[in-house]
Amino acid sequence: MNEIGSLGDIVMSNATFFDEILSDKEDDLTLVTFKKLYQVCYSDVGSNRRQEEEQAMYSFELFLQDLAEGETPELKLSDLLIFLTGAERIPPLGFPSSLVLEFYDNIDGEKRLPWASTCSLTLHLPRQNNSPEELKCLLRQSLQDCQGFGKC
Repeated sequence: MNEIGSLGDIVMSNATFFDEILSDKEDDLTLVTFKKLYQVCYSDVGSNRRQEEEQAMYSFELFLQDLAEGETPELKLSDLLIFLTGAERIPPLGFPSSLVLEFYDNIDGEKRLPWASTCSLTLHLPRQNNSPEELKCLLRQSLQDCQGFGKC
């Protein structure tokens, strides 16, 4: 590595800094860490859609808390990360952009499952859900049904 401007010496003299970037550590994903990864695309303040989106976010955050606390033993926060990004853990230098949460309307009373685009790092959540339990159920089904490449 010293053939490239003494890069090896620089890495060795700053081992603790480069350890975070170059090592393949598998840290547990925490609720606090996960919440720092995303931004929410809300409708205008005061609109009916915004109220529905805030209710959906409340339900989503309860789901995140359940995942973090092991209340859903078959799923973990890392499963949600895989569903949303295709990555099993946060890359050492982070994602190229924030993860995005967007909302969709169910049409004619249909219950569509939440879906994700791993290319744009976007999770789509339904605006209309009657309870936190309903959204949790939809999210659990989405995560469990997408196991394997090309199914998300």
